[in-house]
Amino acid sequence: MNRYGYFLAVVLGISSIGFASQGTTAAVIKPTIPGDFVVDIVPPGAPTPSTQPNCNPDIVSIGTSLISGQTSVSAICKFNASGSQQSASGTVSNPSLATSLSDNGFNNGTLEILCDFKQEVDVSLDIARTGSTLKTFSGVVFQACTFKMSFTDAKSSSLTGTIEVNGKLGSADGTVSNGVIDIGINAKVFGTSGTGAFEGYVASGTFSQSQEITIPSTPGNVSQPTEAPPSGSASDLQAACTALGVSPCTQSALTTYCTANPTKCVRPSSVRSMSSGVRAFATDENMTLTLVKKAGAVRILTPAPAAGSPTAAALVKSNTRVRILATKGAVCTVKTNTRKVVGKATSKGNAINIKPASNAYKGAKTLQASCQTKTGKFTSNKVKIKLS
Repeated sequence: MNRYGYFLAVVLGISSIGFASQGTTAAVIKPTIPGDFVVDIVPPGAPTPSTQPNCNPDIVSIGTSLISGQTSVSAICKFNASGSQQSASGTVSNPSLATSLSDNGFNNGTLEILCDFKQEVDVSLDIARTGSTLKTFSGVVFQACTFKMSFTDAKSSSLTGTIEVNGKLGSADGTVSNGVIDIGINAKVFGTSGTGAFEGYVASGTFSQSQEITIPSTPGNVSQPTEAPPSGSASDLQAACTALGVSPCTQSALTTYCTANPTKCVRPSSVRSMSSGVRAFATDENMTLTLVKKAGAVRILTPAPAAGSPTAAALVKSNTRVRILATKGAVCTVKTNTRKVVGKATSKGNAINIKPASNAYKGAKTLQASCQTKTGKFTSNKVKIKLS
């Protein structure tokens, strides 16, 4: 923001993502092990309320145009976040399990996640002195996370798995009511290993995510500015003076003008900045899983298609590693559709990065992992690839 002068508040707040969980139709486990987990975690890379979007035109230009008398300004603001192998920790509980097993340890759990992620949201607005009006929004979202939840129950139970999202965001994905845009995002969850109460179980489920973008109908406080603008560059000072018609252009003259015209100026400290509260997981929300007895499970997390293109081929180079998560103790082999072995590994319950064999991807179109434990065999998701 221009560090000299006072600008009309341009307001856009984005609240956190919430989850309304849905179960799957797989075989139901024993009633004593329900799959409804209450999660409280802030994911890695989640923008904070102080995060500023990238707007075109920028915030200073918007404020200058409105102060100069323009009725409204059309702008596109981008909220972008991305990262690789970033971690976060939180809490998890399972009240139903705590009650059914009479073990309060299921109300006292920790959740660790490790994520590759990318989210881009473009919001098109008409911004006026009286508030902001949404025109359109669009974007993409990608999450490839591993998780481990651990409880303090008598058996020290734990569950490990993945959380996966890849999709597009658009106006057709949400509704607008009273200045609030609800965007629907669906995430898939897979449990690959369990201990204690979850020993021998794998899981599957979904998060039905609802991301809210709130556009307040009024700007920030425009009355009684009580402090002078902070110092800044000469060009910032001149821009503010020009917009307001203040002459001579001095710091004191600008402060005097804005004190006398509080409805035309807003001191920077009172402006509610455009801020993003976009988060991958909301606090106190449900992760609902269906747990079943199986030999095991395995997921390929990377390589993965680009964000917003879930059915496209993942671009790979000759040295691109394959990241998998499999049931602890599973012996896994990753192969291409040409039957070329990319690599082999034995799971210790954590994600494994497999270095590809020489020319493993040459002529290949898909990747898949095949694993075996003492109780049986199982395969992963099949990933399309394209050598670049």
